[in-house]
Amino acid sequence: MMKAKLTVLINILLLALLPACDREDDLYSLGNTSGPKLRDIITFQELSVTSLDADSASSCHIKVKINPEASADKRTVTFVAKSGAFPNNDTILVVKANDEGIATTTLVSKQPGKCMIKATTDIYTIDTFITVNTALPDDILLTSDPYTGDTSTAFSISAELVRNPGRGMVTDPVKVFFVITPLDTSINLIYPSFSFSSMHLATINVTNPYKVSGKFKVVSKVLSPQGDTLRRDIMLHINK
Repeated sequence: MMKAKLTVLINILLLALLPACDREDDLYSLGNTSGPKLRDIITFQELSVTSLDADSASSCHIKVKINPEASADKRTVTFVAKSGAFPNNDTILVVKANDEGIATTTLVSKQPGKCMIKATTDIYTIDTFITVNTALPDDILLTSDPYTGDTSTAFSISAELVRNPGRGMVTDPVKVFFVITPLDTSINLIYPSFSFSSMHLATINVTNPYKVSGKFKVVSKVLSPQGDTLRRDIMLHINK
């Protein structure tokens, strides 16, 4: 009889302890109503821009906040970017949060598209996106090799695509259009009407199978960052 009473008492005590254990688990289980919210553990506090140019110079300043009371071994934030680079020239960067729980970094990119940025502390990860736009040229440096020749000369026309100081580099490939107009004859030279840039340079080869002579105006055209057409021209001279 005494043994049966003791068993019942033990069972009652176990049942009384179970809810308390559940409540303790809930306190540290993410997503439970009585547990912590993800934003209390880690959150994006600032993105300086939501879009930038893929020019390897324009940057997005990223600020993340973690719980400032986190233990010393859990005060780092690991940043991961789908594309682009952090100050260490890598897509992964580990930053130690300051006393206020703030961890910051910057991101640049040369790849257009949607860029996912992840931030992780301990086992918790958050993410966001920024838009990376194609970096179009501010100017064209149009040259010919040579500028003057005879009717057997072939010409190499190059359009170097550049951006203004401090605006980084153009995103390759960019489609550059070329138009050659004869000024002294109705017969034209032979050339491709466009070329795609590589290493910020678009080049076409111009031939003269009909052995024409005179002056020829060469115009290069490309889309500008403002959405209009950027034009530059040079003159070729072909002697008989």
